[in-house]
Amino acid sequence: MNYLFLLPLLSVVALSTAGAAEETNGHGCTDATLPRLDVPHCSSGTSGVATINRRLVTLKDDFPESTVELCYTDISLELKFQAQDEISFLVNETYVNNDSIWMWTVMEAFIATGDHDPTEYLEFEVAPNNVIYTARIHNPNKDFTKHSAAFIDDWDSYPITSETTRDVEAQTWTSDVSLPLSMFNVAAPEGTHWRMNFFRTFYASSTDSTAEQEYGAWNPNKLVSFHQSPCFGKVRLDGDDKAASEKCDEPSLSGGKSSKSKSGKTKLVKRTRV
Repeated sequence: MNYLFLLPLLSVVALSTAGAAEETNGHGCTDATLPRLDVPHCSSGTSGVATINRRLVTLKDDFPESTVELCYTDISLELKFQAQDEISFLVNETYVNNDSIWMWTVMEAFIATGDHDPTEYLEFEVAPNNVIYTARIHNPNKDFTKHSAAFIDDWDSYPITSETTRDVEAQTWTSDVSLPLSMFNVAAPEGTHWRMNFFRTFYASSTDSTAEQEYGAWNPNKLVSFHQSPCFGKVRLDGDDKAASEKCDEPSLSGGKSSKSKSGKTKLVKRTRV
C-alpha cells in the first residue's frame, strides 16, 4: 500500500511516536480496543465478516461501507471483498500486478500469523479491474518508519487467485480471493490465531481531478498509514462448525480472460501475471 504516498508522512509518524507513547505510539490502538473475529471452515456454509466503514485519522464511521467475508479450507484462506457506493471505479489501466495500484481504487488485506503484534505480514490488494498487488512486508518498527517489501509473483509456487466483478449501475464491486495456507506456513489451520486488518481506498468523484483519495479500515488508526501493525485485529480460525467429511470446492485456477455477462456486470478472472 502507498509507499510513495507515505514517504512525506514519515516525519509526522516519527513525531507522533515520540510524543504519544502512552497512546501506543500515537496510532490510538490498544489491545483492549482491537476487534476480534472468529472465522469458520468453509464447509459450514458461513463466513466471518469484517466491516470497513471507519475513516483513518478521524475514526468516524461515515466511510462508504465495504465488507470482507472470510472462511478457510484445509488448504486455503478464502476472502470475499465487497464494496458499496462505488462512484469512480478509478484505476490506472496501464498497471499490471504489483504496480502501485494503491494510488487508485483498491481493497486491501494485511495478514500475519500468530496472536502477537507482527513485524512481518502479507499485504494483498485488489483493484476493480482485478489487478492485484501481493508482497511480504518487513516492518520492524511497526509504524512503517523503516520497511522493506518482497514482491510475490511466482504464481506456480503461490497459486493466489482473484475473481472480480464490477457493477457500475449498482455502484458495487466484488472480488473473491483465495490465498494458499502454505504461504503462511500453516498446515493445520483449525484453531490458529492471526492478526489482520482490512482497508479500502475511495474517490468521491471520477471527473474531478482535484478529488482526494479517502481511506477506510476495519480497525483504523489516527495516522494516514495502513502499516500500523499494533492496530491489526485478532482473528481465530474456528473449527467448531467444521464438517469433517466435507471439503470446500477447490479454488478456481481459470486463466486471465474477461467476459461480459447479460446483466451488464464485468467479470474478470486472473491467476497469472499480466
